[in-house]
Amino acid sequence: MSAGKRLTTEAGRRPWWILRFAKKREEGCEETFSGEYIKEHQAVCHHGIHPCLLDRVPEIKCDWMGSFKEIVTHFESQHENYVCREARFLSPERHASASILLLHSQIFLYYKCFRDSKCYCAVHLFGTSAEASGFKYKVKLSAENNIQTLSQVNVVRSITEGFEATFRAGHCLRLDDEVVRHYVVEEALQLQVEVSYTKVAELEEPEQCRVRGGGFRPTSVASSSWGLRKLWR
Repeated sequence: MSAGKRLTTEAGRRPWWILRFAKKREEGCEETFSGEYIKEHQAVCHHGIHPCLLDRVPEIKCDWMGSFKEIVTHFESQHENYVCREARFLSPERHASASILLLHSQIFLYYKCFRDSKCYCAVHLFGTSAEASGFKYKVKLSAENNIQTLSQVNVVRSITEGFEATFRAGHCLRLDDEVVRHYVVEEALQLQVEVSYTKVAELEEPEQCRVRGGGFRPTSVASSSWGLRKLWR
């Protein structure tokens, strides 16, 4: 089958991904993707119309729709209390909470919730999976004595994945309620989140460590023999 025939259906019409590609071209998008990636790109294309990111949070309802260049203005005018511009911030609520993070020239969505006797915490990027992999977030919990701490680092996920999928796959902080209680001080959860760039070296293959035996090994055969002779005397 020729390439030209693969781009048409039996009814002689082009498939939806070709039509959408052409439509985004008309709107100014010059990106080119293969069929498996174009759907993800469509969901975050800067030339498209998108719903409010906070509508992705189950506890929040927002019917706004608008272009990418209008998103930040919408956040600042309608959801000012949810906007955070600090790369490191506290999340003390012991109930579900969310934040729009305007950091590193990007838009992130932070979401924390409690369900099924567990605490979930994740950060998504308004971008593709490849773009999201360029960022990581560290979640740190501290006990009242400031000695006992728990921290975890995860790669940021794309908003196209959805929080439910992130939670199921375990690509996030996921702790039992019994563990979380150790980090509650004066009714506030001592939880800190920090979003930063992912270093290239961290995405490469980890260096293989040489496995060594756990038993005592003498520095040399000679020294070992000398020690045995001394004991026998």
